[in-house]
Amino acid sequence: DADGSTVGAAVSTVRLAEGPRVKVIEAVPYAALMAPAIAVQRASLIAALLAAACAIGLAALLARSLTRPLRAMTQAVEGFAQNRDVAVPVNAGGEIGTLAHAFARMVGEVRDKTAALEKETEVRRRRESELARHAERERLYSAAVEFSDDAIVTKTLDGTITAWNPAAERMFGWSAQEAVGQNIEIIVPDDRRAELHDILGKIGDRKSVV
Repeated sequence: DADGSTVGAAVSTVRLAEGPRVKVIEAVPYAALMAPAIAVQRASLIAALLAAACAIGLAALLARSLTRPLRAMTQAVEGFAQNRDVAVPVNAGGEIGTLAHAFARMVGEVRDKTAALEKETEVRRRRESELARHAERERLYSAAVEFSDDAIVTKTLDGTITAWNPAAERMFGWSAQEAVGQNIEIIVPDDRRAELHDILGKIGDRKSVV
């Protein structure tokens, strides 16, 4: 316009009262002309900002929903490594849920095998302790028999001598090497052998010998 300001102009041809056709020109300041476009631009910008904010919020919620089971899974793995009770997120969805189910199954199997191994170890430890006590008892019994002043002879139910201590050697005159494997009748008088067989028979039948 005359002031140098930018304006928008529109031209339209009209007929005046069935008379000549004329052209009408209307000039509008640029600011007024662009006001609707600026309003639309502002609305679009606000809508874009709102959409971006919603997208960020949804992304945060989605990330939280994904990282929560992942964090729980990490804590479960660390707890298992430290032999603590673990809460495996088996209710999680997707790949994390599949991994959680597999991990929970593995934890159960490992704990079952560990418990079985500990039980077997405890049984073996008790057995070894019992064997050690038995060996010690046998050693004491052997020492008592070996150094006893009384003649001590062991034999099977058929009368075969299986052990012969030094006191028996001194009493009967037979060495252990000579006596072991022989029948006990070598030291039993002829008139007492029937009594010997009667005693062995009662012992074999689990009867008391008076």
